[in-house]
Amino acid sequence: MHKLSIGLCLAMLFLVSSCGEKKQAEKEKELPEAEEKIVMRKATKMPMVKKLDGLKRTGFVPTLEHKLDLKKNTVYCASLLFAWDGIRKVIENPINIPASYKDLSMLNASTSYKQVLKPDEYKIETIVRGDTIRVKAEFSKLLPFEQPFNDYQDYLTFNTEKVQSFGLGPHDYDLMRMVDILYYKSDDDFIVELKTTNRNHSLILYKSHGTPGTTFANLHKEITKKIAIGTKEKANQSLAWKFSINAEDELIIPKISFNLEHNYKQIEHAKFTAGGFPFVVIKACQRNAFVLNEYGAEIETEATMETAAAEAPEEENKPKPKKMWFDSSFLLVLQKQEAANPYFALWIANTELLEKEKNN
Repeated sequence: MHKLSIGLCLAMLFLVSSCGEKKQAEKEKELPEAEEKIVMRKATKMPMVKKLDGLKRTGFVPTLEHKLDLKKNTVYCASLLFAWDGIRKVIENPINIPASYKDLSMLNASTSYKQVLKPDEYKIETIVRGDTIRVKAEFSKLLPFEQPFNDYQDYLTFNTEKVQSFGLGPHDYDLMRMVDILYYKSDDDFIVELKTTNRNHSLILYKSHGTPGTTFANLHKEITKKIAIGTKEKANQSLAWKFSINAEDELIIPKISFNLEHNYKQIEHAKFTAGGFPFVVIKACQRNAFVLNEYGAEIETEATMETAAAEAPEEENKPKPKKMWFDSSFLLVLQKQEAANPYFALWIANTELLEKEKNN
């Protein structure tokens, strides 16, 4: 029998932030959904598609379990796993993958995509033509902020480079309600959630330097443990200041913008067997586009594959202004409230995916 060829076009992702101007945001709830999307998209322009190969400090990973290079930006989206699961459903038999195809083996073994979204929140399209199976997975989400955060053009230096940013400054009382501090140890170790109008989805940012050899899965476990510590600390009145946005606090987040296309060469041409028949992956491609700014977030993707808190030093328990600037490496995740894992994760380590100053 001929080898059955498998074509995957994996994880086509758009995360776009916008609400339009403030007056438009105030009218948002009055608009039908279709009109709301049109208004919000006017505030953000999706960048042109580029090849990932053209960037030296950014990469994609197929699963949450793949190791990260903490010096590089890294993108993950569950739609790749949705597409591969679609392939398995067509084949119907247990898949046997030679140990030499490590990435495909990890893709096949991963279960972190399960229940990250409800069945009616994504679409799978399968086409079988002769010996070729093609699977396309797609979903979209609109995650706007109730009103825009402040726009900062030259306020933030990420590592050593000036970048565009957004957030809130001292006495921005109207914006404070849109931020939850989930964990705070210092200005270099904290977790915040930005509240969007879609309360079923969480947009979480974690400032961390990471641990060499870590994975998105490990970072997510770290977030979960620290949020649990934060929940306990919040009940301690002497530590309550850590979890509220106070008058002198600041939160500054760099704007992110990219639209990248990539072929997983380490998966393409991988061979395996199922039901006694040989198979080969002929194509595994991914396009991820993500835009985050002061307006909110929109995501659209399509794919064709503990620890108890150590007692804090006395001086740390004293209230002080929090300068929560994401000016060095951090993690961003998008996750359903009830889900065990995120459907999107992004590690930012350098400025390749950040919006630079407009005069640059």
